[in-house]
Amino acid sequence: MMDERGETAYRLAKELQVSQSTVANWTGGISIPQKLCIKELAEHYGIERAELEAACERQRRDQANATGT
Repeated sequence: MMDERGETAYRLAKELQVSQSTVANWTGGISIPQKLCIKELAEHYGIERAELEAACERQRRDQANATGT
C-alpha cells in the first residue's frame, strides 16, 4: 500500500509514531503490526481493520512457508 501511495517508510513511521525499522519489519514480513497499529494503519489507508488483519495473516503464512517454519 505504501508503494501505491508513493509513501515512504519514514513518513509512515512518523505518522504512526513507530520506528522506521518497525515499518521495515512489517513490510519485510519479519513481524506484523500489533493490534493498536493495525487499527491505526487501517484508518490511515481507509480500509477495514479485518481486511488488514487478513492481509497480515496471509503475510505471516507466506513467510512461514518460505522459511519452512
